[in-house]
Amino acid sequence: MKTIHITCHLQDEFLQAILKTAVKNIGHWAKAQEYEKDLYELTYCYEDSDIADFEPQALSLYTIAIGMQKALQVSQTLMGRNICSHRFQSRIFLAIRETDPTYIDPSCADAIVQIGLFEEIIYK
Repeated sequence: MKTIHITCHLQDEFLQAILKTAVKNIGHWAKAQEYEKDLYELTYCYEDSDIADFEPQALSLYTIAIGMQKALQVSQTLMGRNICSHRFQSRIFLAIRETDPTYIDPSCADAIVQIGLFEEIIYK
């Protein structure tokens, strides 16, 4: 098996669009409070959950870039372990290829954030 590495440069505007999509759609597991431009503090918003150890997290353009990178690096064997799905990978590849962040839908943006923060999808 051969491994290849591809480097691509993403504009801040591209990452900002995905960040905005994510912030609008993560309300089922976190509350996003804008701290400054392109930087949010995430706190867990449901007290009646069994997730007691959620600590505040910083959400930034870096989180989005890392989440995209990690989602694309997931091997086929990990796909079934709730890490990422082929659909998310396809949408990320398409968005990068077309340099069009609108290919990243809300559920994909949510997954990118979770993978960037936790290295897996925890909250569905």
